[in-house]
Amino acid sequence: MEKNQQKQEFLAETSEMKNTKNNDDCSVQQQQRFVWPWVGLVANIPTEVEPSGRRVGKSGSTLRDEFTMKGFNPTRVQPIWDFKGHSGFALVEFAKDFEGFESAMNFERSFNLDRHGKRDWEKGHRLRDNKLYGWVAREDDYNRSDTVGKNVKKKRDLKSISQIVEEDERKMVHLVENMSQTIEKKKQSKQELEQKVDETSRFLESLELHNVLLNKNYQEGIQKMQMKMEELYQQVLDGHEKSLAELEAKREKLDERARLIEQRAIINEEEMEKSRLEREMVIMLSLQIRRKRSQGNKIFVVVVVVESKGYV
Repeated sequence: MEKNQQKQEFLAETSEMKNTKNNDDCSVQQQQRFVWPWVGLVANIPTEVEPSGRRVGKSGSTLRDEFTMKGFNPTRVQPIWDFKGHSGFALVEFAKDFEGFESAMNFERSFNLDRHGKRDWEKGHRLRDNKLYGWVAREDDYNRSDTVGKNVKKKRDLKSISQIVEEDERKMVHLVENMSQTIEKKKQSKQELEQKVDETSRFLESLELHNVLLNKNYQEGIQKMQMKMEELYQQVLDGHEKSLAELEAKREKLDERARLIEQRAIINEEEMEKSRLEREMVIMLSLQIRRKRSQGNKIFVVVVVVESKGYV
């Protein structure tokens, strides 16, 4: 709504320009081309020469603040520089919409009412004072071959008011078509979503019934499983008790056997000691017998020798 209102004001502005001139001038005004996006030119900015020889002047931010306070709402002010420094000109950029056009035209009207518009600037140096001059850039500014013209051309082109209106209308039609398509897609998506919601609701209802039955079967299964686990646990306990009883019986048998072995070991030790003593006695007797036999042999040898020598 706000954009349409701005557009109507824009068209009213063009109608007002038509009504202030004759028919020939109106035709020229309709075909007049502006620099797009909207941009104004400010001339006669005070400059001074630094000791280095470079010319300097007001900054863009300072000029922007001054024009903003006057209600022109520029988005940016960019001083134009050449090889000498500040050229005394600046570009005044406005928003790229009908509100920006209105601000640009107010900017131009303000300078025209103060007799410091473009025509006043073009009257020549002798008729100028020290104030700023300003206007909205058009085709002749765009086609300038100097530094100002080169800066005006950067990222800009020329469009008539009717072209801008037609382009805006085409954009609006395209926007409406896109919005219509988007709305239609949204409606279709809504219907599909509602259908999915219905299907999901029915599915959830059937799922709830299924869950009830499933829960019942689950509980019955759990009870059966618990009973089987209890039976299995009892079987395991019984098996453990039986195994413990068998192990206890085996342990008692082993204890009894160990006692018998210990008793036998004691008896065996006594018998072994007795046998050892007997063996020692036999060995001693054997040694004695051997010694006696050896002594007997020696006596026999001596007797034989004596007899052989005739000592007897």
